[in-house]
Amino acid sequence: MIIINGHEFYAKNMLGAYKKGLAAAKAGLPESSCPYGDIRTDYKNGCTYSSAFRRYWHDGWKDGNKIKTEQGL
Repeated sequence: MIIINGHEFYAKNMLGAYKKGLAAAKAGLPESSCPYGDIRTDYKNGCTYSSAFRRYWHDGWKDGNKIKTEQGL
């Protein structure tokens, strides 16, 4: 397990999604630019890979935006 900024990553691909979100925020892209669509169908509110990628990307974007704001960029 890898822990970055308080987020736990059990798989490298999820860490990659987080890093892409972080980079997008630092590049000034809007949060709506997330490339991972939520393609869930009826899984009784379970977590799917698509929703997990989306969540990690948004976590990265939020952290990147916070860093950017704190640095006054």
